[in-house]
Amino acid sequence: MTAPGRFFDYWETQTLAGLAVVILLGVVYPWGNGKVLRPLLRTLAWVGSLIGIVGVVGLILTIRDYVGGLGPNRLGDVDPGTFLFVYVCFLVLGVAFGVTAWLTRR
Repeated sequence: MTAPGRFFDYWETQTLAGLAVVILLGVVYPWGNGKVLRPLLRTLAWVGSLIGIVGVVGLILTIRDYVGGLGPNRLGDVDPGTFLFVYVCFLVLGVAFGVTAWLTRR
């Protein structure tokens, strides 16, 4: 495996979370008010709010699979709580993007 491949295997979630923080901070702090930077950051914030849809759909499917009798076998060897935690994180991040983009409109 190449060095960039190893980097993204181990650090992709943290890197994307850091990028999300930079986008959200750029929308609310003055350093993100450039003529080109402001519309770009606002567009990225609105697009980022779509992550909330992934969170809702993932939560619904995980709960349906677990409660619907399919149980852990359908979810693989991973504990269903792990899936629930990940999808709740997606939902919270999507809501954070959406609320930030909505409240910082001019």
